[in-house]
Amino acid sequence: MKARVEGEHKTLEAEGTGTVWAFRVMNIALLGAAMAASLVARAEETEPKSSPAAATPAASSAPAPEASPATSSAAEPQSSPASIPAATRRVSLPAFQVLSPQDPALQGDLKLQEWPQGKTYDYATARFTVAMVLASWSQRAQDLARRLNDWQSFLATRRVNLVGLFTHDSPSDILETLKRNTIAFPVSKVDLTFVSTMLNPKVPTVWILDHTGQIVFRVERPSDEQMKDVRAKLVAWTDF
Repeated sequence: MKARVEGEHKTLEAEGTGTVWAFRVMNIALLGAAMAASLVARAEETEPKSSPAAATPAASSAPAPEASPATSSAAEPQSSPASIPAATRRVSLPAFQVLSPQDPALQGDLKLQEWPQGKTYDYATARFTVAMVLASWSQRAQDLARRLNDWQSFLATRRVNLVGLFTHDSPSDILETLKRNTIAFPVSKVDLTFVSTMLNPKVPTVWILDHTGQIVFRVERPSDEQMKDVRAKLVAWTDF
């Protein structure tokens, strides 16, 4: 009986000792968990609080996609480019009147005071027209006028007309120049409107114009070689 009591006593002591250790381990675990929770709480308190906008930078800071012109009603209407008029390729001469040197109005006294009225030149009467600015005071212009005299019969077979244009001469000086150089093709005393429109052309200036009056070639103060080129162009353009 005594032995059984002593055995039970030892058993109780062993169980009590195990229980104490179990409580100690539990306390240590709870203490560790409490310390960890305390550290986490302190860390959260020390961190700067971010605003909701900063918390979602991708949603707030990213630029909104642009609306396509087809789906956006607020898009500004695109204006069409301003129309640019087509550049004029060629220029025509102002209208002028011509007289033949054989006209009766030019057969009288050389002291002509007023230039007689002629007939407005019609470009449609020829395939091409060669117009040259002449002057009584320009020897080069008069030399070229005599050369055109030599061309006249040849060019007439190709329906090319010749016209002489006097700009700043008096009627009497023009008449004297015609007679001195035996100019046979029609001439004109153009007015100041013609001179200003053509920017006061140099003497001599040669134009080639088509049957509509459009300038297709121009040369100022042509040399002999350039005059050969003028003739070659006329031959090439009418050789059919």
